[in-house]
Amino acid sequence: MFRKLLPLFALCFTTYTQAQTLYPGGIPNCIARYDMNTAAGTTSVTNVADVSGNGNNSYSVNNISAGADFRGVPNKSILFDANLESGIRIATSATLETTNQITMLAVVRIDSFYAGTCQNTCILNKGTVDLTPGNYYMRLSDNPTDHDNCFAYDATTHQAQGVFGSAYYYDQPNIPYVPEGKWYFVAVAYDGAEARIYEIPLEGDGEEEIFAPVSTYPVSGGMGSNSYDLTIGMMPLSTHPYWFTGAMDEVALFDRGLSNSELSGVYRYLRNATLSVADVAAIDEMVTYPNPATNVLNLQCKLNASTAQLEVYNAMGQKLLAENVTTTGGNLQYSMNTSNLPAGIYTLKLTAGGAVKTMRFTVQR
Repeated sequence: MFRKLLPLFALCFTTYTQAQTLYPGGIPNCIARYDMNTAAGTTSVTNVADVSGNGNNSYSVNNISAGADFRGVPNKSILFDANLESGIRIATSATLETTNQITMLAVVRIDSFYAGTCQNTCILNKGTVDLTPGNYYMRLSDNPTDHDNCFAYDATTHQAQGVFGSAYYYDQPNIPYVPEGKWYFVAVAYDGAEARIYEIPLEGDGEEEIFAPVSTYPVSGGMGSNSYDLTIGMMPLSTHPYWFTGAMDEVALFDRGLSNSELSGVYRYLRNATLSVADVAAIDEMVTYPNPATNVLNLQCKLNASTAQLEVYNAMGQKLLAENVTTTGGNLQYSMNTSNLPAGIYTLKLTAGGAVKTMRFTVQR
């Protein structure tokens, strides 16, 4: 039986001494990073760049398009669709040939788990045969809860899993499930002796008070190398393609096992990537109420600017409202009619003096 593979939402790291760069925030040994940003107004995407500076750019993409990130900001994620056989291919390189350690991480929203044979949803993959030299991947799978039954499918029991060459880390039935339709920070870190899996939700207004792996397990073994492409959103095997359907906001690889504090730093950087010192200075004490809203949503904040632009996006990243608003004595108070909005989750974006701040709100019916 073809063994079901583990989902990993992260990218890998190598022990080669070729180009390795700092991830934002000063975390070293980043060998590839895909922030999934596209130019404003872009729809179809024809190239995905490695912004780490290591040159691991895509050479082939298939049916991917620009989407909104977990804040609802457009052109900050890439959309994949199994029905369109979406995927990204990156040629192998010295930096992608990890040998002893790896960290794979991603920010993803799974809209529909892969329901084909062996039910794995691929975030990242290198190689076509599991547990062989150079093979690594991060996927989501329901395998741990159905004893690797390749013909049983349950969309409510998928977990992150990882493989690192001859070492592997999956079949952990007691870790939490990742639901469809929700943004998650997912990571797998392997330091040559231990593997850790992270599944951290990104939706909501606050950060996780305690950042910790959902599972830790002793694992050992070398990773080796192979000449296969690195693929994102699919496995290059016609019988087991493991298509990804949903959105990816970030994918990154490191050639070592990041510590818990380092991964916490990556998570907090990604969570607050649109914030800056200017945000704090120009937009402060921003609150919305009532939340959830029915007919009216009120916004209030302090601004170091006389005007601001207010925008509202739905969960698909479509802009529903764009309006210029003015302040009185540095205070903004605004009431928005929500009576015509369907029930759902929305993102309010406020821009003032070059600063940007976003906040989610819910409409109930």
